[in-house]
Amino acid sequence: MAKTSVTFRLDSELAARLKDAAEKSGGKLTQVQIVEAALADKFAVRDSGRLLAKVNESQQTALTLVKEQSAALTEFQEKVRTGISGFATRLHDDVEQLERSVTQEMRGTNASVNALQQQVAGMIGTMRQIEHGVQQAAETRLATWQLLALGILIGLATFGAGVIGLNLWQRLTG
Repeated sequence: MAKTSVTFRLDSELAARLKDAAEKSGGKLTQVQIVEAALADKFAVRDSGRLLAKVNESQQTALTLVKEQSAALTEFQEKVRTGISGFATRLHDDVEQLERSVTQEMRGTNASVNALQQQVAGMIGTMRQIEHGVQQAAETRLATWQLLALGILIGLATFGAGVIGLNLWQRLTG
């Protein structure tokens, strides 16, 4: 049978118990029995079967705790995943709604700008018509003054011709 060597890192209390168990046996116990005696004394268990049962019970308790913690962690991860997914969905929906609102607002603004541009174009057209009318009125007024001046000149010429004619007549008739 092959020899097996096992190295334990012991705390001072357990080392003292091992030494005490070895001294009490007086060399009659094997190393395994000495370790069992020290462990049994430390854990208040008198035989290795009970010690093994206690270790198994501790392992089962630890395993149960690990499973419970794992389940709780999985549940928490699922809640976080669901929460993040829900938040992402709401954020996506909010962004889409904002995009629709901005698009609608831009369309309304564009329509308002187009209507304003049409009003300005109409006002420019009206201003051009007024300018043309003023220009025509100025030309008409100028023509009126010119005609009036011409009429006055004709009148003066006629009057002058009449005076000359009268003078001639008086000279001729004596």
